[in-house]
Amino acid sequence: MDIKMEIMRTMMGFEFDTKKVQNTHFHQDLEILYVLDGGLEIQIESEKYELGKGDFLLINANKRHSIRETEEELLTASFRINFSMLAEYLGTNQILFWCNTTADKNEAYEQLRKILDRVLNRFYDKEGEGALYLNSIYYEALYVLTSYFRIKADDSRLKDDVTPDNSRVFEIQNYVQANYQKQISLNDLAKKLYLSNAYLSKYIKKRFGLSFLEYVNNIRLFHAVDEMLYTDKKITRIALDNGFPTTASFNKVFKEVYNMTPSGYRTSVRQKTKEEVQDTESKEQIEQRVKKYLAGNTVLQDEVAAKNLDLFTVDAKETTELKKKLECDY
Repeated sequence: MDIKMEIMRTMMGFEFDTKKVQNTHFHQDLEILYVLDGGLEIQIESEKYELGKGDFLLINANKRHSIRETEEELLTASFRINFSMLAEYLGTNQILFWCNTTADKNEAYEQLRKILDRVLNRFYDKEGEGALYLNSIYYEALYVLTSYFRIKADDSRLKDDVTPDNSRVFEIQNYVQANYQKQISLNDLAKKLYLSNAYLSKYIKKRFGLSFLEYVNNIRLFHAVDEMLYTDKKITRIALDNGFPTTASFNKVFKEVYNMTPSGYRTSVRQKTKEEVQDTESKEQIEQRVKKYLAGNTVLQDEVAAKNLDLFTVDAKETTELKKKLECDY
């Protein structure tokens, strides 16, 4: 693998956010959502949780979820964990966590919170040697997660998610999410699961309500639409990068779902976005809130000082005269 590409393939990453609403979506990467200020309600599949300041939870791979603000001045930190890399390290695609401060309490949560706070303290120190140290904290967080929060087969908290039948569903979902950018087939998956093509085809149709190809194209379309709206990549490049063999096949699938061409959809959505009042703060406003949060958070101490973080809290009411010591050589 190209060295530059390997460097770009990081295990974790994080960003601050102030979005008051995030519509239902899903992704294969694991996500830890940490509320730093305000409050929110998050719905994961059919379950709803209320998170206040200081709460965090982990959203497992391919779980549909949405959020809405419940208290004003919402500020969150989102930590993304690369599912494919974690699966390689653990040697399995069967990865589930239970990590939710609103529904569970133990000492490991406080340990993980301190590590996440240390990560946040490196927000302005992501380059060069700072990135190397940041990665070491990421792996520390992953060690705690896998040691204390990973679900075992006999764990009663997610008994409905770890039945043999659901384990097969997870394996199908994870396989497609990890490989949708490639040319994959039902036969490839059947071999991996040691099943016949006919049986697997009927199983997928029964569990997902779609044929294998329809399911794969839905995943590809989901990611393609995301790129259409949030990048300036050409339609042809987006189609090929997301596993569609040709632009024509992408257009065909897209029209069946959205009743218009991809380019027409992109134009209409972007025009509508310009006309609407945005429900998010500007980057400058987020930047100011992040600086205020970091400057006022006295627990964000780290053994290795953040090289580029130049934030100080000073009490101007208390002053002490500084006398210069004179040194003489005899």
